[in-house]
Amino acid sequence: RPPPTKAPSAPARPTATAAAQPSPPVAGVPRELLLAAEADRDRLAAALQSAEAERARLAAALVNALAEREQALDRLGRLAGRVAELEDKLARALAGRAPVPPSEPAPSHAPEVSEDAGAIALALGRFNNACLLTGTRYLAIVGGSPSYREQLREGVDKRIDLRLVAGDVSRPPRFPERTRVVIWGATELDHSVAAAYPGAWIIPHRGITRFLDELSRRIDGS
Repeated sequence: RPPPTKAPSAPARPTATAAAQPSPPVAGVPRELLLAAEADRDRLAAALQSAEAERARLAAALVNALAEREQALDRLGRLAGRVAELEDKLARALAGRAPVPPSEPAPSHAPEVSEDAGAIALALGRFNNACLLTGTRYLAIVGGSPSYREQLREGVDKRIDLRLVAGDVSRPPRFPERTRVVIWGATELDHSVAAAYPGAWIIPHRGITRFLDELSRRIDGS
């Protein structure tokens, strides 16, 4: 008779010693390198999260800065309007000075201050530099004596578009918006002429040297 057939035996279970052994490499990469790569990935994820938080903080700071800028511009606009209003009131007050009594002959212009020619030349140089360095190329000066206007006409740099207007003209000229109008407040100035330029700078210095120095300071600060 044929020998009895043996039942297939169950596969052997792995021993505790075999289970404790390190797992074989994955796709040819050692386990140590995989662990190091995972650690690098975790570090990069943490750095990315930190960068996102910093970006959000900077975005919030930018929004706050823009809001503060808008508030500052609004305050500056209101202040500029107030300054223009005060300058207009000053121009009206200067133009409305008490007239010369009839017993005294009315001068054709305010008496000039005796000034050194060298000081005037230096003041003109400072004025020219202030205009050219700040890009102020369009100016109109209203008032001043005829001789002062002649000195300005001859001494101001030709690259500056300077318009000179007598303080007693019957029809004050209009200027382009880019032109900075300056009223020479301490000279003879009709009310109608001063009122024609409500936003003008008013410089109440009679002498040409002090007038030019004050005008230069304002141009430097504008």
